[in-house]
Amino acid sequence: MIDLSDDLPIGWLWNHMSNLTGFGTLGAGKLMGLSAYGQRNDYFYEIFETICSGPITEKKQEKFEHIDLKRYRKEDLAHTLQIFTMDKIKDNVYPLKSSENLCVAGGVSYNGYMNEEFTKKWKNVHVPPAVGDEGQALGAYQHADYVLNNNKHIVDTYSGTAYDWTPGENKYFEWGYEELLWEPLNMTTVAKAIADGKTAGWFQGKSESGNRALGNRSILADPRNPNIKEIINSTIKMREDFRPFAPVVMEEYYQDYFDTNQPSPYMSRIMPVKSDKIPGVTHVDGTARVQLVEPDCESVLRPILEEWYDRTGCPILLNTSLNIKGQPMVNDEQDARLFERKYGVKVL
Repeated sequence: MIDLSDDLPIGWLWNHMSNLTGFGTLGAGKLMGLSAYGQRNDYFYEIFETICSGPITEKKQEKFEHIDLKRYRKEDLAHTLQIFTMDKIKDNVYPLKSSENLCVAGGVSYNGYMNEEFTKKWKNVHVPPAVGDEGQALGAYQHADYVLNNNKHIVDTYSGTAYDWTPGENKYFEWGYEELLWEPLNMTTVAKAIADGKTAGWFQGKSESGNRALGNRSILADPRNPNIKEIINSTIKMREDFRPFAPVVMEEYYQDYFDTNQPSPYMSRIMPVKSDKIPGVTHVDGTARVQLVEPDCESVLRPILEEWYDRTGCPILLNTSLNIKGQPMVNDEQDARLFERKYGVKVL
């Protein structure tokens, strides 16, 4: 075991730079999205080198006060931080390669650009869905179960609570404080609605683990619409306009649209987009954070993708988390009803 915490304090640096740029200490994902709008700046790079030289202590935060964001753009800070991150990874991690298999974990592993770079060095890169601190607990449990009980237990991607609404004789059921008419979900109707420009709240099966919406608690929309990012950011998600949305794609078509050499089932890697047909999920730098859906995937997302493909010839949907700004994902019927009322988006 090799400890690189002093040589590679990447997570620590991202958290503090996120806070400095106004996104809070847990806003590194926003800063990563902003990096696509910037350019390398030697001023920032040299500051990062100075901050990360020698042992890391909280006293080093004093140096942050000298970072000049009035003279230099925070977009350039974000872009330079991404370059700095990869340079440090290549200097410190790449020389440790001992096989073609790499498993990545920890909060920094939510950095999709970094994870995609790994695929150019390793043939098999595994990034679990709950890759941050929450995943460390799951990994420790799985390891202990194997060591103590010789049991190989892989935690399910969809391991949250499931809600099963069974209609009564009159086909009405309780939904929060109301009674609503139950009817089977019609994939054709849903696909047609999305093709007509509507967004759909997708609430199916067990909720997913990790920070990514992987198809059971999602908002789905048409990725071919060049205005869909602005529409969802401004009317539903209520978030910064620079933040992109992710595509979910049928596995057999992913290399027709994305330039990568390995599948990405958990929306964990950011890769170049090869097609101009999906502007709604293509970031300003021509990339996307992709999720593949296999034919036998646990998620109920596959049937709607197949119906969508049959109707439009496009094997991709826009997929983002089903939640109200600042709140956890919709997780029960009352959450779903509140979401419908607040945003006018039908939850299915």
